[in-house]
Amino acid sequence: MNGAEIRSIREKCKESSIYCIFGAHAKDKGKFFNCAFLIDRKGRIQHIYKKVNLFSGLELEQTCNGEWNGVIKTDFGDIGIIICWDFAFPEHIKKLSKNGAQIIFCPSYLLKSARISKDVFRSYPLTRAFENLSYFVTCDAFGSDVISESYICSPLKVLNKILHREGIIFADLDLKKIIQLRKKYNCLS
Repeated sequence: MNGAEIRSIREKCKESSIYCIFGAHAKDKGKFFNCAFLIDRKGRIQHIYKKVNLFSGLELEQTCNGEWNGVIKTDFGDIGIIICWDFAFPEHIKKLSKNGAQIIFCPSYLLKSARISKDVFRSYPLTRAFENLSYFVTCDAFGSDVISESYICSPLKVLNKILHREGIIFADLDLKKIIQLRKKYNCLS
């Protein structure tokens, strides 16, 4: 978990004083996991999430399931991280929201061969944001074998998206609005 690529990302985060979430397969205690790394502004690995819900037949054969590992406190808010196919398990995401996650990040590599329709894929970011009264950010890989669509959603609308190309998208996230919506709709009790 300390290869050259990860060290390079850590250095860039420190240089630019930014956070980064990225996916990688990693070996831990002799087992392989599909992981999402959270690097903080100081270049430290703040959190490693190991994917819980593996996609049968499409994961690397030796990949093991991770365990639910909670909400991460950052200097910009309380966040949750899931990976790709975890999005199909609303109870997993609901648990993050109930435990205080205001923003949920979902890096993905959703293969076209998984035969998930684009309509389903396009509906889940906004649906998960609405049902959890949180911001939901999905970042799919770019390539000919993946769906290549990324979204930033509030509970009420898509704030930004990028389709079928590389790039960076931005949105202003107001966590006070999340608190207000949670009080108004009381959906997480």
